[in-house]
Amino acid sequence: MTNKLSLFALIIACLALWVAETHKGGEAAQTKKETAFERVMRTRSLSCSYAPLSPFLTIDPASGQIGGLMREVMEEVGRRLDIKVKWAEEVGYGQISTGFATGRYDAFCGVLYATPARGGAMTFSRPIYYNKVHPCVRENTTEYDHSVETLNAPDKTFIAYDGDISMRVAQTLFPKAKILALSENTPFGEAMQNILTKKADSLATCDQIIVNDLNKANPGFLKIADPDHPITTIQVALGLPLQDEALKNMIDLALFDMQADGTMTRLATRYVGAERMKDTIVIPSVSKGEK
Repeated sequence: MTNKLSLFALIIACLALWVAETHKGGEAAQTKKETAFERVMRTRSLSCSYAPLSPFLTIDPASGQIGGLMREVMEEVGRRLDIKVKWAEEVGYGQISTGFATGRYDAFCGVLYATPARGGAMTFSRPIYYNKVHPCVRENTTEYDHSVETLNAPDKTFIAYDGDISMRVAQTLFPKAKILALSENTPFGEAMQNILTKKADSLATCDQIIVNDLNKANPGFLKIADPDHPITTIQVALGLPLQDEALKNMIDLALFDMQADGTMTRLATRYVGAERMKDTIVIPSVSKGEK
């Protein structure tokens, strides 16, 4: 009888040990994944992905050095937060959220339109600036100089990126026109060649700054349609990992600071010029009592 009780006790002990080890293993498997905010705080560095869009973000072809307005914005954000900004990886716009999911970088620090289509895949910082946009067309056309209404016709074609605001604006404001849909990973300069070669007539979301830059390489290539009347205004913000509110809140504080003390306006004016600021970029105003 005693032997049977001892055997039974041994079995119970083994079962208890197995349950304990299984539970411990389950806890380990469920260990919380480090967030981007936690990684930034641990390393005191912010890893940025980016995409070139001159003059806002440039890449020197010889050295790979990052330049432009967004570089200066992010370096100032890093200074105010006492963290180092690392320019980690050039990515296509369609790949931004993938890099967030795998933890390859902490933020997208290039020019990014904060759009509803992207809202399910990433979080956005507070707006860095607002961008007034117009359709851009070939320089040698005159029919759009004072109105864009004739662009809304079945014989007109807009280039537009899949999932991008260029698609939504074209479909919403020019519903009769055709769409030449491009992958989000198509380089901007390559996309614009479709207008030069007459495969398309317009891109709905241009501004004078981008047109001027493109015309440096192709003089007389593009112009803004109906330049006195922008068709919409778009938020430009940093892209951040989905649901990482701690990282967003921290970066928003730095951006707010820069807007409140005039730093953002000074930086934008340096790259855009005071004259173009009036009709292209609006820095968010900071009201008294805003946080």
